[in-house]
This record gives sequence, structure tokens and C-alpha cells, in this order.
Amino acid sequence: MEPSNYENQIDTYTPVTVAPPPQRRGWSALQALAVVALVAFAALGGGVAGSVLTARTVLTLMPKALPVTAQAPVQPIAQVPIAAPSDGAPSNASLAGAVYRKVSGSVVEISAGGTGSGIVVDASGLIVTNYHVVSSVLRSRNQKITVRFGNGETRTAKLTQSDQANDLAVLKVELPNGVPVATLADSDGVAVGDYIVAIGNPFGLDGTITQGIVSSVNRSYGGQTDLIQVDAAINPGNSGGPLLNAKGEVIGITSMIASPVRGSVGIGFAVPINVAKLLLN
Repeated sequence: MEPSNYENQIDTYTPVTVAPPPQRRGWSALQALAVVALVAFAALGGGVAGSVLTARTVLTLMPKALPVTAQAPVQPIAQVPIAAPSDGAPSNASLAGAVYRKVSGSVVEISAGGTGSGIVVDASGLIVTNYHVVSSVLRSRNQKITVRFGNGETRTAKLTQSDQANDLAVLKVELPNGVPVATLADSDGVAVGDYIVAIGNPFGLDGTITQGIVSSVNRSYGGQTDLIQVDAAINPGNSGGPLLNAKGEVIGITSMIASPVRGSVGIGFAVPINVAKLLLN
């Protein structure tokens, strides 16, 4: 997938010049001064109206395949506990930051024809992602699965388990030193209104975090059932990344969106992590 291009088209308007009215003979100095002031005000008003710009933004959609660009290495982020400030509950901003610091080191970028995301769930090197992110390896013997970690290191992974019906896959890879393992929650406890965070690589922008709430549970969409619906921004490239609760635990794997423009409009879906646990056991 190639980065999205935005084009601003701006319509400009020519300022309107207001000519002073003809002077009448015999006017007093006070009347003349009033006319000058009125003309100046009218000219100023015309100039302001004429300087208004109307901008239209046109979004160019991206094809499905997104090349991975080289980026500066990032040091692995160790797991840290999430604690509320002493003065009460954390704000959404501080909570999202705490979740990010705890889990982002476990999130990986996966390349297999296109680009998606994944989450490290076991110290043996198991990574959960979407089936559609890695399905190309089943169609081509020459297709490799490449996993890129937060420190910039890459590894070739093997597909060990797949569940096409639920759009899930499990990869096995040799983990670099210092890569943390994410904690899996019990997704049966997810409720409407719960705070959530999504981390992934939308449009190849690695380590991107978005936040929102659970909009619905047990949702059926796109041929799948029991999905978690969220309003956090999810875009192409987020596929396979983790959906996290306020404790930084994985409650689902982001899978798809409902959108008329193939971009986020606030309706995203994740496969509950309890479904993925069946592939891990």
C-alpha cells in the first residue's frame, strides 16, 4: 500500500473595491469626515469578504499492498505496571500513554505481500495476527512472512496455526532479546462502554496508538460473529494488532472496519482474544 495523498484545492475570490460616493458641494467638514469613514469601513468589509478561502480536501485511497520503509531502530520497551495517579483516576491521555508504554514493545509489523500487525503472546515466540495478513503464503511457496520488531530487528516467521473462519493465525519466530510478552485478558468480560486502546501499523506508520470505547459486543458483521465493535480509529495496516483494555491486556485482535471509503469512520471490529486462545492451546 502506498501512503495516502491529500490534495487541497482552494478557490480564491477577487476583493471588491468600493468607490467613494461623489462629494456634494457645501457639505460641512463633519459630513465629509463621516463619508470618508463610511467608505473606509465598506472597503475593509469588501477586502475581508474577498479574502475568504474555501478548501476542499480530496483523499486518494491506497491499494492493498503497502511496502515497508526502513526506519530508525527503536529500543525495546520493557513492561511497566499501569498505576493511577494518586489524586484519582487517570485521564484518557495518561491512561493511553501507560498502556502504550506497557504493550507497544510486544506489537510487531508483519509483511507478507501486504503489511499488517501482530502481537507477541508467548515467550517461545508465538505471535497472533489475522489470517488475511499472512494468507498469501498459502498461495505461493516463494512468499515469506517477515516480522519487524520495535527495535528494528527482523525475523522470518512460520505459520503454525490458522483459522480462516475467524480470520486468525499464529506465527512462530525467534524473539530478539528484550521483547516483552503481552498479557491476554478474558474477553468474555468485555462490556459496552469499556475504555479500549488499539496499537498497530496503519498505512505503515508503525507503533500508532488510537483510543476509544467498546461500541458493541457479540456483533455479527462480514460473515463473522461475536465480534467486538469499537469506535477507535482503525485503518488498513492495523489488521492483526491488539485491542487492549485499560490494564494493557489484550482483549481482541483488530480485524476489519465498516466504511464507505475504506478508511476509518469509527466502526471497527476485533476478534475476541478468547477465540485466539483456542489456537494457542
